[in-house]
Amino acid sequence: MWTLFYLLLAQKKNIAIFTGWGAFIQAWITATIPPFLLLNNQWEFVG
Repeated sequence: MWTLFYLLLAQKKNIAIFTGWGAFIQAWITATIPPFLLLNNQWEFVG
């Protein structure tokens, strides 16, 4: 993500839609799935 933000903001590349979707998907994976598994007592079965 840092590379995408660097290319988007510092290098002025036209990748805004790709960067937005990448941030959305990464945020959903890291901020939704683990809490859902914790709330359903399934976290100990992961890994």
